[in-house]
Amino acid sequence: MRNTWLPAAILIVACSSVAVGQGWQSQTVPPPAAKPKAVATKAAAPLPASNGQAMQVQVQYLVRTSLLALNDANRSGNYTVLRDIAAPSFREKNSASDLAHIFAEMRRARLDLSMAAILAPELDEQPSLDGERRLRLKGHFATEPNRVVFDLIYEQVAGQWQLNGISISTKPSRSAAGGPVPVAR
Repeated sequence: MRNTWLPAAILIVACSSVAVGQGWQSQTVPPPAAKPKAVATKAAAPLPASNGQAMQVQVQYLVRTSLLALNDANRSGNYTVLRDIAAPSFREKNSASDLAHIFAEMRRARLDLSMAAILAPELDEQPSLDGERRLRLKGHFATEPNRVVFDLIYEQVAGQWQLNGISISTKPSRSAAGGPVPVAR
């Protein structure tokens, strides 16, 4: 039986809307005009049990490469590569210009996502598959004073997980929000 969880490579795309927050402000950019499809969906189901450590490594890989690719596109202002390596269904809906518009506020705010290269992402929910067998990863990076929150959706194309949607935002970390802060003495 073929293991569909471990891809040989990942392709990156951005979803048609993104929530970007900086300085407690948030902007949601509406998706480009697209014809909605009536789709019957089932509730998300947890992934089948597999080697926990292998899954953790794969989740870290997917999250890290997705955020670093977006970071490079934001830093350069060039979303062509980001779009070109996207899933075919996403490329049909979004041009490089659309992506530049969607991520404009994040780019203006200079949100640095390079921390994804060294910090481990923390999942807020267990990885799950929706009714269309898309993988969803929701979590954050515990950065200060604001944590970087992500919601990523992947679809399988030719046996590989490819990013199908991405939402990135920031929100105050627990310590910045006035919660208890552990102190080493």
